[in-house]
Amino acid sequence: MALFGISISMWLVGVIGLSLYIVLYVISITIYGKKPGRNPFVLPSLLVKKPERTADDVINNQSARDSVLRQNFTGSRIPERLDAIVIGSGIGGLTAATLLARARKRVLVLEQHDVIGGCCHTFVDKGYEFDVGIHYIGEMRPGSFVRCLADQLTDGKLMWQPLDVDFDRVIVGCVDGGGKNRSVLVTGDRKEFAKRLAQEWPDDAAGIEAFFSLLDRLKRGSKLYWGLKLLPLPLARLLIKSGLCGLFSAYFRYLHISLKQYLDQHISSESLKSTLAYCFGDYGTPPGETSVVLHALLLNHFLRQGGFYPIGGPSEISFCSVPVIEKAGGRALVRAPVSSIVCNETTGRAVGVTVQRSDGEYTVLAPLIISDAGLINTAKLLPQTALEKSRIPRTLTDCQLRSGHGAMSVFIGLRLPPGRCASTDPAFDDIRGRNLWLLSPSDSSAAETVDLQSIVNAYLSLDPQEAAAADPPLLFASFPSLKDPSWPRRRGDDRLTCAIVTFANWDWFSQYQEGRSGHRGRDYNELKNAIGRRMWELVKCQVPAVADLEVELFQVGTPLTNQHYINSPRGEIYGLDHSLSRLAPDSCAQLRPEMGPPGLLLTGQDVAICGFVGGMMGGLLCASAALNRNLIADLAKLIQADAKGILRRERPKAE
Repeated sequence: MALFGISISMWLVGVIGLSLYIVLYVISITIYGKKPGRNPFVLPSLLVKKPERTADDVINNQSARDSVLRQNFTGSRIPERLDAIVIGSGIGGLTAATLLARARKRVLVLEQHDVIGGCCHTFVDKGYEFDVGIHYIGEMRPGSFVRCLADQLTDGKLMWQPLDVDFDRVIVGCVDGGGKNRSVLVTGDRKEFAKRLAQEWPDDAAGIEAFFSLLDRLKRGSKLYWGLKLLPLPLARLLIKSGLCGLFSAYFRYLHISLKQYLDQHISSESLKSTLAYCFGDYGTPPGETSVVLHALLLNHFLRQGGFYPIGGPSEISFCSVPVIEKAGGRALVRAPVSSIVCNETTGRAVGVTVQRSDGEYTVLAPLIISDAGLINTAKLLPQTALEKSRIPRTLTDCQLRSGHGAMSVFIGLRLPPGRCASTDPAFDDIRGRNLWLLSPSDSSAAETVDLQSIVNAYLSLDPQEAAAADPPLLFASFPSLKDPSWPRRRGDDRLTCAIVTFANWDWFSQYQEGRSGHRGRDYNELKNAIGRRMWELVKCQVPAVADLEVELFQVGTPLTNQHYINSPRGEIYGLDHSLSRLAPDSCAQLRPEMGPPGLLLTGQDVAICGFVGGMMGGLLCASAALNRNLIADLAKLIQADAKGILRRERPKAE
């Protein structure tokens, strides 16, 4: 009892001390803190275009699009009196740049590739257009926080098409047509999805109920996780070490529990475990290595509003964002590889960047440098002295950070026979506005033997020749042309596209790293095409409607492809691996925009979490640091006020 009393007393002392610290911090900020910058947001209702835009309004003129997205870097195109330079044009970089532009800052975005967008860009080959990273997004109903943020970035011009109410089809077990499997449709109606699972696995009804109850609890606790990144680091770490975060939020109590560990404790059926964990490919870390909290965050993202796709394709995101940057006097330039971040030798402050071009080296200066290149790449850009004085090396070590798993992609262009139209042909109804997930072991035909962690580990441990002959344990297949209502007008209704993604081991392809893109040799092409063809065969087994269509285009991308186009160190597509150590509370506090030397901020996935929304949140946090204001709170208040009509010139009339 005495020990118990002492622990209570110590806890009270800690709470009192923490409260005093917070009060003193607020007072110091109020009296001595930097003045907040301009609020970049406008009322969401003012961004609604009238008349409402439709799929027919998507600009299809390639010259017009290139004039926005493919402006080559030249010295004469560098704006004068820059306020900030952004390295990289992924969604994290674009978010930070557009928000600063809305706050009347002049921003220069520098992209090493030949088109703006990062993983939001698309490419066209033989008339077929493919998305390379954005396959579907959740929470895009008008009025949601995510939608309102996207509208701010794109000036309200970006349109979103809801996918089918059953937006994902999951097949667990044998997927090559030779054995048993389980097939489940995932719906945006959370209660309906839980009901379907209970009907399919009645013996696990209690575990299913517990799992969805956990989703609800974790949904409510995510605000504190993001809030830690806005607090000063010492205060954030004090909150964590005091135990108060775990006391007030289940989010922090579950972060150390892996998805596999949780499912093993609550679910008996292996096929149900796989079904509940099916979309771990959306963040790229197997169930035994990541937190159940991250998975819950992803499921909550989709199970309340379903999935959405940008009308006109993902390149519309950057096409609508760049004009916002230009309106404030900024530019977004391509073929501008940044070779180093320039730091003042005396103060260590970041003051500019060096752009390495074939015609020479350019030094561009600005009072603020923002990196969307990822934490590992950013470390390589800094001078050694400035790097050692920053928090980046310690963060990489303390948080045990590493690159995520590599990925492979297959892009297939299909031609329909004369007289058939993809947009109306009922043969494609099963894949219209719907993704396909295939989870299967290579040595079993029984759905109940699928242990995702084991089969992923076994696959990634194969040597290249074995991988060429094996079935990937996880496949994600998307049919982008059947998601986009503007496709028939833009690309033709007799064309259909398919994109397939799976895990890959960087070491399978690393020996070809020195070769130039497109010229890596016969052995490389044979290896990647063997894996790619098997991926396509497995998809055709489950989608017979596409099996007999003419294949006009077949391209396979490897981790080396990802490294070339998005500069990922080991061919990963989600930045830092979303491991338990990366997601730990202290890692959350440390991974923030202010990790580098003074004058440098980081943005994107590595600051927040992976994906389109994670990248946007990273950009929002970065812009908050740059403008010295809590933009998450600013936007939330504006959305709430706008919904109530408080700030409108004319309040809505009562009906």
